[in-house]
Amino acid sequence: MSTTEIPIEEKAKYKKRVCKEDRREQILLIASQIFSENGFNGTTTKEIAEQVGVSEAIIFRHFPSKQELYSAILDNKTTELMQPLWLKCEELMSKKDDREVFVTLAAQILEIIHTDPTLLRLIFYSALEKHQLAKEFLETTARQVREPAVIYIKQRVADGAFRPLDPIMAARFFFSLVMQWGIGRDLFQESDRQMVSSWEAAEQITDIFLSGVSKK
Repeated sequence: MSTTEIPIEEKAKYKKRVCKEDRREQILLIASQIFSENGFNGTTTKEIAEQVGVSEAIIFRHFPSKQELYSAILDNKTTELMQPLWLKCEELMSKKDDREVFVTLAAQILEIIHTDPTLLRLIFYSALEKHQLAKEFLETTARQVREPAVIYIKQRVADGAFRPLDPIMAARFFFSLVMQWGIGRDLFQESDRQMVSSWEAAEQITDIFLSGVSKK
């Protein structure tokens, strides 16, 4: 019996989506919810098929293995959530408005985590289960998300606005500050963080970050 039951109204919505979109997208939508609640090891393709309303053969027609399905979900979620984020920051980066760049970036990431914690849960599950997917995520997707910040920091070092430092290390430090705050608020439900808006937290995080990287 399925451990994660999709509400009837949600199933109806998914059935409507099939008429308009590819079956593959429907599988990704439902599988991401189940994986985020049960983890990789705690989810079976049979359970996913039951919730989608198809046979396992249909699942494997689109995704040859459970691992490929999970990997596709991570890629899909990252693209869906993170690409629009960088579009919002491009204009600020061209103006070299350091504080606005990093405040906007941090605030948007925190809002993504707050409104859709699925990606965060998927990443944590794969790491806790010591699955290869966690390593793959860090080596590919996470690096791609971080790359625009690395390029921007490198440029600001060349401009003389930032101290001579390793752009990759600096970007990792910034994202670590943001993620740590989001994890505490939305995964561990720390009460003191519930009262602080994403924008307010982003401003504090950015001030701490820039105080360390900006040239005195």
